[in-house]
Amino acid sequence: MQVLNNVKRALLGDVTQEKENPILERRYEEEPYSEPGKTEEFRKKILNASMQNLKSMQSKKNRPKAMAYFDKIVTGSREEEIKKSGKKVLGYFCSFIPEEILYAADVIPIRLCAGSFDTMDVAEGILPRDVCPMVKSSFGFKVLGLPLMELCEIAVVPTSCDAKKKMGYYLADYMPVWMLHLPHKKDSDKSVKLWLEEMYDFKDAVEKFAGKKISKKALEDSTKLLRKRTDAFRRFLELRKAKLIPISEKDFLLVVYVSFFDDAERWTKNVSLLCDEIEKNIERGIGVHSKDTIRLLLTGSATIWPNFKILDIIEKAGMAIAVDQSCVGTWHLYEPVEVEEYSLPGLMQAIAERYLSPSICPCFTVNDDRFDNLTELIKAYEVDGVIYHILRLCQLFDMEAETVKKILEKENIPMLKVVTDYSKEDVGQLSTRIEAFKEMILIREEGEK
Repeated sequence: MQVLNNVKRALLGDVTQEKENPILERRYEEEPYSEPGKTEEFRKKILNASMQNLKSMQSKKNRPKAMAYFDKIVTGSREEEIKKSGKKVLGYFCSFIPEEILYAADVIPIRLCAGSFDTMDVAEGILPRDVCPMVKSSFGFKVLGLPLMELCEIAVVPTSCDAKKKMGYYLADYMPVWMLHLPHKKDSDKSVKLWLEEMYDFKDAVEKFAGKKISKKALEDSTKLLRKRTDAFRRFLELRKAKLIPISEKDFLLVVYVSFFDDAERWTKNVSLLCDEIEKNIERGIGVHSKDTIRLLLTGSATIWPNFKILDIIEKAGMAIAVDQSCVGTWHLYEPVEVEEYSLPGLMQAIAERYLSPSICPCFTVNDDRFDNLTELIKAYEVDGVIYHILRLCQLFDMEAETVKKILEKENIPMLKVVTDYSKEDVGQLSTRIEAFKEMILIREEGEK
């Protein structure tokens, strides 16, 4: 009967009388780590890692002064603000969760993807050792009862990879978890219909969670609010095309990372102020790298604050990331919701399309859009080489590396594939390989003169 109902819903819409409960069942009712002083110890470690990053970034010559706002937010001021707001807080993973629906219900969204090495050891007491570092790091935040994970009353986990699917299963022992089910294809009629249904189910679940119905006006207002955020982000991204690179990749990713949990309206305002300053710097010939600096594109697995290891090595080698192709960077905020009809169904249709069709995540069976986007970015940002960054055991990005290599060979663009994790053990080896990559690019450029 359940199979029949699922088929009916896919073909005809929702014909069932009762919605399936989206919350995974809690089996063991686990509590966060309770050893005295342990949570505070880890909290200090994570803050220290952030402060070390900021100290290095703040010493960068010609760093925009407007970055001070984002420095302040990432070191904890937003946490206290959320606590005092009295609002419902929902955590989520990946870039498939429609924040428009959350803002319309007056729910604070927090993206939970974590980049801390320190929390992984505790997570490995429950999860396998050989699993994605981001998954272990994020899970460790909940086991230890750390912010910002601990502020969230519920977590939404998309089925974007096997590691996240099973993390959701184990995370449900510690907090309520909703699984958001992604289709394997983006462009089939069946996939589009199933995804739209998933968005409606998500909206219903958010309304129940928030204790309020989402009106057409509220959804329209939230869509327009986040469209302004996207417009500001696109302006920011466009400025990175300047020959004299105006902002480092570390600062760029910090700005995007702050958007994971900051107030959207305030974030938009401060990005606009940052863009104003960058525009003036470009006019005055001021940048953070010289015009002859080798320009790279970073693609592959996410580089999440504060794990900027690969970026540190690239900068120390005297090269610069001109642009990235990452779900925690360029992908996250670039696409707007394009509304054709401001009715509730029209808004929901537009939201569903925005969070499926433009995605270039390797979780989809066919991912040609990613490869097309890669060549577009290389030309638009005048890239000299590509760093293909893979977090160890991230099979999806690893599987696409060979295809990307072949595409880049046709474009005459060199690529270095780097497989790493959150530890510092391989810094020396990576430094040697990236220095050699730089020398290869220089020799190529000399030969083309």
